Amino acid sequence: MIETNIGKMIIKARIDKGFRQSQLALISGISKDHLSRIENGRQHNICLTTIFRIFEPLGLDLYILDPTTNVHLRVAGDGRSRPAKNPKKGGDDRWRAENV
Repeated sequence: MIETNIGKMIIKARIDKGFRQSQLALISGISKDHLSRIENGRQHNICLTTIFRIFEPLGLDLYILDPTTNVHLRVAGDGRSRPAKNPKKGGDDRWRAENV
């Protein structure tokens, strides 16, 4: 189950970085309850934006395989805790996808 695997990865990275759950939730801009549900595999349909918000302060990157083209993409932040708005709509380009 993908939710459980992501949750376990987040717990390990959070502990390795020395974050308490409440600290990571605050930095990520989500509630502690929401983070707890994600970590314990009880939150289904997790938005990619939420994953990015959690991964970024933990120093985790997200790799995606596009099955139609077999292109691997690495989605990474620039060191800030919030994902970007669409640059064409007045936001800045904090998140980028790169071919790997």
